[in-house]
This record gives sequence, structure tokens and C-alpha cells, in this order.
Amino acid sequence: MKERVTSLVHDTVLPATKEPVVRWMAFLSIFIVAGVCAALVVFIKGLGVTNLTDLVPWGLWISIDLSAIALAAGAFSVSAIAYLLRRKELQPVAKTAVYVGFIGYSMAMMMLLLDIGRPDRFWHGFVFWNIHSPLWEVTMCVGLYFSVLMMEVIPIIGHWEPVEHRFPRISARMVGLHRITPV
Repeated sequence: MKERVTSLVHDTVLPATKEPVVRWMAFLSIFIVAGVCAALVVFIKGLGVTNLTDLVPWGLWISIDLSAIALAAGAFSVSAIAYLLRRKELQPVAKTAVYVGFIGYSMAMMMLLLDIGRPDRFWHGFVFWNIHSPLWEVTMCVGLYFSVLMMEVIPIIGHWEPVEHRFPRISARMVGLHRITPV
């Protein structure tokens, strides 16, 4: 019986390949699906399902938000040192740092959507300033860093071979953007 269950799990849950990276991605995909389902429940039923109150205003996603911001800030700092200070020893990891920072700030922006509870009103923080709100400050900082990293990711996408081959003019403009972005 144990062999049969092991065989069933091995054939259906685990991918056919034995590569550890594929297994790791399959394992992480379970958490991504669970997170998306939980976010949908919050968006559909409202912030009441989180059991947060004025007395306990911080939820589980605050730890995810802070972790994502810390990861992205480190990557942002590495890419800034590599590009602005022209440190040659950091050039090989600069593009990876830009990607990691972009992913981290993307996660932080998604967590801010959960913090707000109304994704249709996300733009209110950028238009109607409430300078006394800590959430407004976080939204402005994360939005600014995200836009800077987006300007850094665009030239990297422009260097991608399918984009260069299919859209050479757009690719040239995307790559040209990299000359003025770090300044």
C-alpha cells in the first residue's frame, strides 16, 4: 500500500524530471496558488475575514511585505552601487540585482493591495495625499522605487534576443534608455 501511494504521489504530484529546480518550483507553486486563493477571499469578502481590528491592525501579509521590501532594498542598493558608483566587481550581478529588486517591489505592491483592501482604490494614495498615514508613506516609497526599477528592467528586456529580433527599433530605444536611467 505504501509503495502504491508513493508511486501515485510520485507520478501525479512530482514532475517527471528529476531536476531539483523543477521540484522546487512545483513546491513553491503550491504556496503561490494558496496565496492567490487567500487574496481572492480577502478581495471578495473584505478585510473582515482577516480578523484584524483597530487594536491588532497588522496581519500576516505585513511580514511578507516587510520581507519583500528588505529583499528589494538590498537588490536596489547593489544595483545602485554597481551603476552609479561604477563598481566593476558588482557589474556581473547588477542585472540579477535589478530583477530581484523588481520582483521584490512587485511583491510589496501586491501586499499593499491587500493592506488597502480595495484594489480599485489603489491609485488614491498617489492622488489624495494623507501625509499622516504610514501606509501612504510606504505606498509612495514603494511606488517610486518600483518605477525606478521598472526603468532599469526595460533595457534588460530590450537586450533579450526575441525582442531584438522581432522589434529592433523598440529594442534600440529600450537599450538607449539604460544610458540615461542611472543618472
